Amino acid sequence: MAKFTGIGTCIEYRMGDAPLRTDTPLEPQSPYAGAKAAAFTALSTSLAQTETAFAWCRLFYLFGEGEHPNRLVAHLHERLSQGQPVDLSQGSQIRDFLDVEEGARRIILATFGDVSGPVNVCSGEGISVRVLATRIAQRYGRVELLNFGARPDNPFDPACVVGHPTELPEHSDFPEPRPRQETFE
Repeated sequence: MAKFTGIGTCIEYRMGDAPLRTDTPLEPQSPYAGAKAAAFTALSTSLAQTETAFAWCRLFYLFGEGEHPNRLVAHLHERLSQGQPVDLSQGSQIRDFLDVEEGARRIILATFGDVSGPVNVCSGEGISVRVLATRIAQRYGRVELLNFGARPDNPFDPACVVGHPTELPEHSDFPEPRPRQETFE
């Protein structure tokens, strides 16, 4: 049987519920999230009429190698490694961060496994931006370079975005996951 795996986003969900589960209602608040949710709905409807299996992987906050330098984790590493200050909001937002390699592994498991419908690609653990930034800064011995409150909080930014990870069966022919390169413990 053929299978189609699409890539969505956690911000398709109605925010406010935590953890976000695959049965959390969709309520996108941006054109990007709306387009993703519309694609999910259209594919769900059209592929249900075929012999094609369908999985929709909703990505949470991925970080890691190759990440754009303006994204939070990469930006923190770049600035702190150069001894430069980092202007941040208050950092109270709670997010579900996941290393991109683990995210890719989960997408592969969803694609080649017996999984269909929505799939949450997330860690299931929330961490505040303040704690995350502080832990990264501690590695460089440069906590004093974090300027919390120097940037205004985004009034449209949800306070908490944490997912409930979809259980994905392991496959014996897939390699074991490599240890995470970045941890926030």
